[in-house]
Amino acid sequence: MSLHSDLNQSAQQTGRYQKQLESTITFNVKMLLTAYGYSQSSLAEAMGIGRSAMSLKMSGKTGWSVYDLVNASRFLKVSTEQLLDDSLMRRMGVSDDAEADMEKSAVSGGLSDDGTPRRSAPPRRHSKTSTRSPTTTGVPDARSST
Repeated sequence: MSLHSDLNQSAQQTGRYQKQLESTITFNVKMLLTAYGYSQSSLAEAMGIGRSAMSLKMSGKTGWSVYDLVNASRFLKVSTEQLLDDSLMRRMGVSDDAEADMEKSAVSGGLSDDGTPRRSAPPRRHSKTSTRSPTTTGVPDARSST
């Protein structure tokens, strides 16, 4: 490989990494805003930027500066490292294309108490006529005698 192609490949990798960081920050900010019940407008006000500028950040159209990252972390009462941490995204199965995934994620429906996405429909329950034995659930069968 030539030096030019090595530099080009390195620049592409850096660009992908930067985009991934931007998506991670946006995802974490959205999750925390939802979890705390804050609006994007309140975050924008605390950061000293307009609502339209905040909207551009949250949609991934403009990036997060170090100054923005610090101000957002102060408002949300988390460390900057927590805003850069992609472990929640990975646990939730959100891909690197977080913009599209965020539209389908817990951001639109909120979070449950354990931090996982709320389900749009309740999970299926076993019917009363289930063939499962009561002892398979760990609860002794009250009908059996000892």
